[in-house]
Amino acid sequence: MAALKELSFPVEYYCDEVREGFFVSETMKRYWAAQLVVLSEIDKICKKHSINWYADSGTLLGAVRHGGYIPWDDDLDIGMFREEYTKFIECVQEELPEGFILITPKRDTCLVPFARVVNNDELGLDPDFLNRFHGCPFAVGVDIFPFDRIYKSPGKEENRVMRGRRAYSLITEIQEKNLTEKEITERLHRIQDENSCVIDPNKPIAELVRLIDRISQECKDKDADEIAIMDEWIKNSRCRYKKSFYDKWIEIPFENTMLRAPEKYREVLTAYYGNYSEPVRGSAGHMYPVYRRQETEILNRFGKNPTCRYHFDKNHFEPKGDRKRYRAGQEELLAYLHGFHKNIADSINKGKFEDAAAFMETCQNAAVTIGNSLEGKYGEGTDAVKALEQYCEKIYEASVNWSNGFEKELDNSLKHAECCIEKLYNSSQKSIVFLLCRASWWDSIKEIYVDAVSDENNDVKVISIPYSYVDNLKSLTGFHTDLREFEKISELEGKITDFNDYRLELKHPDIIVTQFPYDGYSSALAIPQRLFTENLLSCTDNLVFVHYLEPDSPVSTQDVAYEALQELLEQPAVFNADRILVGNRIIKDYYVKKLVDMTGNCFEDYWENKICLKETGWYD
Repeated sequence: MAALKELSFPVEYYCDEVREGFFVSETMKRYWAAQLVVLSEIDKICKKHSINWYADSGTLLGAVRHGGYIPWDDDLDIGMFREEYTKFIECVQEELPEGFILITPKRDTCLVPFARVVNNDELGLDPDFLNRFHGCPFAVGVDIFPFDRIYKSPGKEENRVMRGRRAYSLITEIQEKNLTEKEITERLHRIQDENSCVIDPNKPIAELVRLIDRISQECKDKDADEIAIMDEWIKNSRCRYKKSFYDKWIEIPFENTMLRAPEKYREVLTAYYGNYSEPVRGSAGHMYPVYRRQETEILNRFGKNPTCRYHFDKNHFEPKGDRKRYRAGQEELLAYLHGFHKNIADSINKGKFEDAAAFMETCQNAAVTIGNSLEGKYGEGTDAVKALEQYCEKIYEASVNWSNGFEKELDNSLKHAECCIEKLYNSSQKSIVFLLCRASWWDSIKEIYVDAVSDENNDVKVISIPYSYVDNLKSLTGFHTDLREFEKISELEGKITDFNDYRLELKHPDIIVTQFPYDGYSSALAIPQRLFTENLLSCTDNLVFVHYLEPDSPVSTQDVAYEALQELLEQPAVFNADRILVGNRIIKDYYVKKLVDMTGNCFEDYWENKICLKETGWYD
């Protein structure tokens, strides 16, 4: 684990991940990394001025229970004793790096009674900014909570809490527009009388936030043996601790660095959460992910996503209908040629020899094209290709020495070729190609692979495809494969085909299975463009997508896990594939629900049919 001052992340850190059943997107990973950069700058200033800070709230819980962020959390919280908090506020503004901003209740735009340090007040799209903040273009920050003293007198503390709650309640009522102007004025007068203060009615929320900050600091008793984060204590009657819990501090692991924590962090967490060891996901306390509003702003301004993430446009969505099968296209073309034979005969009888020659050339070209396709798929020497060659020879004979019986001979020769082609298709195994990217994804596709291999009617091949990580500036770090790792997997023995030896466009396998969802829309991983799902469609009759990640099912549409599905499913492969395979009915239902939310209620049946379960015989 590196210290905050040596903060760095390996390129694979930014990849999408399922942590404890919850989907964490690559965008969120970069957001987390950027927050830790902000914390590293705070830590530098605190060390310089001997100011103690401590991981707090969800950040402390994440460090202790998860070794990093709580998977469904997107905040970074620290705390300081009020005296040190005040000292920090006084010196930090002059020492923050260029572009950083300190936000406190002194600002009218501050809606909370604590401080926040952010890296920018707008979106950062220049290369220096992106490189410094790990490819995250969003304004990110760290919340800094002051620890204030609790009155020893229960009566005094109850009075303070009552007054504070009244102020919080009015803020909420104003924000939700539940009160008339008269009611707001009456409530403000009462609060002013209780607190011996004057509140500007033109900016009541900012004034009330400042009042809460003042109320939080009322207890000046240095002998007080309890402290609290007043924002939580006044509102929710929690975050009240013994001051002695913070007598000493230690460092604990967090992601790939170390954070400061009170030595008695267990006692702190118990006072805050009760049984803190058991995760409770619940719903998001705010919009999840927190950067969604900024992301939308960039989309509206520039028409593209700043993080490379794919953006689905409902206005241009056209669901894929049943695609014409490779074989069907060939059969239709051959059937069409029978009519050309009559055209050839009619043209010759009318003395239109140039027209007849053109028809003959079209027939030959069509036969050659189909023959080349069959050779690409099945190899040389098949009876079907030989029959097509004989048909071409018959056309040549007709061009040299036409007679009235040639029309029938051409029809018979073509029918023979059609029969041979039908026999070739019917007698051949179903060809299935698995495009495997990272060996660490194997478990997510193993089940359907083993099922396909166990059927002797299938010809299954595996290709280890090249991939590259993407750096903070969206440049590729270099392509490589996990071939050696795949060769160690017993189930793949004898099934791996070299990427450079198998031409998908020539072989045209009946089914291609891919796990790469992004095409060119990832800030963490890249593959060759010819392997994008939009290009694979022309190489197979059935493109099957199996995501390498499958999170636990949400418990409801209010679950933050349901919101996280947006970035899991808003991917090119989901919209391009003919079928999507998932692990169980419950997760399928939530996928369908989320995709219907995105595309419209009229497409519910479409998604219901397109998303299938990983069941035996999935390839039929």
